[in-house]
Amino acid sequence: MTIVDWAAADAGPVGALYAEEAQYWWQTFSWDTAEQWAHIETARTTWGLPGLLARDASGQTRGWLYYLRTENAGVQLGGVTASDTATTEALVNRLTTLEHDRRLSAFTPARAPGLAAVFQRAGWIVTPHVYLTRSTADGLPMPNGPVRVRPWRGGDTGLAADLLRHAYAGLDGRLFAPGGQEDEWRSYVRGLTDHAGCGRFLSGASGVALADGFEETPAGVVLTTAIADDMAHIAQIGVNRRLVPGGGGRSLLGYA
Repeated sequence: MTIVDWAAADAGPVGALYAEEAQYWWQTFSWDTAEQWAHIETARTTWGLPGLLARDASGQTRGWLYYLRTENAGVQLGGVTASDTATTEALVNRLTTLEHDRRLSAFTPARAPGLAAVFQRAGWIVTPHVYLTRSTADGLPMPNGPVRVRPWRGGDTGLAADLLRHAYAGLDGRLFAPGGQEDEWRSYVRGLTDHAGCGRFLSGASGVALADGFEETPAGVVLTTAIADDMAHIAQIGVNRRLVPGGGGRSLLGYA
C-alpha cells in the first residue's frame, strides 16, 4: 500500500472517485452533492486543498481522504473512503503523522471500513451521532412551545454565531468551531448561509426564537438548507437554556 498526495493526480480518476462518493450520499442520505464535489475539485487543482490517495501495487486507488487546514492550527477532515480496514488505517495514520502538530477533527459518516476503531487506535476521540429523517408529506403541525420564532434576517449571522457558541459546550462544539472562538463560529455560520458546502441555505425555513419577556435577546436559532429538490437538512438548532429551560428546540423544529 502506497499513500500519495492527491495534488498531482489526473482529473479523470479523481472525478470517478467523486462520482462514486456522490452516489453514496444520494442513496444513503438523499443528498445531492454534485456541486460540492465540483467545488472540491476546483480547490484541489487551484489553491491546493490537501488530500491523500491510497494505491495498491498495481496502481489502483483503494481509498482516499481530503481535509482543510484552518486558521487556528486545526485540521478538519472532510471524509475517508476505503476498500478495507487496512486502507482506512493507512490513510488515517498518514494524516495523523503529517498533521501531528495540529488539532484534528472530523464530522463524517462511517463510510470507510473500521473507521471508528481506526480513529481510536490513532488517538482520536470518537463520539457517535445519529442522523434522523422523516417525511413531511403528511404535514407537520407546529408544536406548542415556550417561544415564538421570527423569520431569518440578513443581519442575523453574528447573533446566530454567538448563540451557538454559548449553546454548545465541550467536545460537541469542536465539531463546528474547533477552538470555540467567536470568529470561528461566525465563519461556520457564514459557511452555512453563504456557501453550498452543506446545501443551499433556506432563509424561509430558518429563524430566530424569541422568549416571552426577552424579545431583544435571541433565545434560539434554527438554520436549514436544501440538499436536494425535495430534501431539506436542518443544519443547526441551538437554544439559550438560560432563557428557555425546555421546549425551545420543539418550537424551532416545528417552524423549520
